[in-house]
Amino acid sequence: MKIPEGLRKVVNLVIVDESASSASATAETESDSSAAASGAAQDAQSAQQGQAGASSGIDVTDLEKRIDTLIQDNPAYAPYRAFAEMSQSIAAAVPDEQQRYRAALLGVKTNLDSLLGAVNSHADVLAKEQQNFAAAYVTRSEAEIASLREQETRLNDEIGALARELAEKNAQKDEVSKSITSKTAGLAKAKIDFESVRSTLVQKYDGIVKKLQGYLGESAHG
Repeated sequence: MKIPEGLRKVVNLVIVDESASSASATAETESDSSAAASGAAQDAQSAQQGQAGASSGIDVTDLEKRIDTLIQDNPAYAPYRAFAEMSQSIAAAVPDEQQRYRAALLGVKTNLDSLLGAVNSHADVLAKEQQNFAAAYVTRSEAEIASLREQETRLNDEIGALARELAEKNAQKDEVSKSITSKTAGLAKAKIDFESVRSTLVQKYDGIVKKLQGYLGESAHG
């Protein structure tokens, strides 16, 4: 983008006026930006560790890009967009960022309050997107969670009922097991008793047979 002659004069004027102080100011700005970026990175890392293992189903990169596009397309953001484009167009001619900002400010014929208002318009877009997010994602997810909690309660009730039934069945099983043990022992004793009776009767009648044979055997054959 070719710099207009009038703007070129402004650029030159700004460079001359601000060259003495811009270096230290830029260094401080970069230091502050670096510290802020480091702090933000640490906060983001802590948040990610706190939510480790959780899945939101949201494509964070895509969501950020979409909302950022809405912010920059917002008409209220236009003054800063024009300023940023002007600043970019003179970047080669004014490598110092602070001088470039001052020159761009004069070039787009605006003021700091207008630029701050334009940049701060992002809050309105974010507020609207937060409302949309709450109405769509949060409300739906909370409803799903509530439904799952109800299902969990029902399942707990069913588990409790099954546990009581299981206890009853175990008690019945124990009674059956006792009956089996008792019946088995009774059967074994009955077999022993029957064998004792059988043995006694066999001996009794074998004794009768022997007596008959002993007492009557010779006469029976004579």
